[in-house]
Amino acid sequence: MLIMSVDVTLAQNTDGYAFQRAIEEYRNGNTASAIEWFDKEIKEHPNNGYAYLYLATLR
Repeated sequence: MLIMSVDVTLAQNTDGYAFQRAIEEYRNGNTASAIEWFDKEIKEHPNNGYAYLYLATLR
C-alpha cells in the first residue's frame, strides 16, 4: 500500500521589494517604518504568511 502526502501551503513571496525593505527596517530597529512596509507587502501579496508573522511581532 502506497500512502502519499500532499503539503498544501500558501504562497510565500519573500523576494518582493516591500518585504525586503520591511525586513531591513525590522533588523535596524525602525519599528514604525517596518510596520508600514509590512502593511504594503500584505496589500501586494496577501498570501505572504511571513509578512503577517513579522507584523504580529511588531504590534
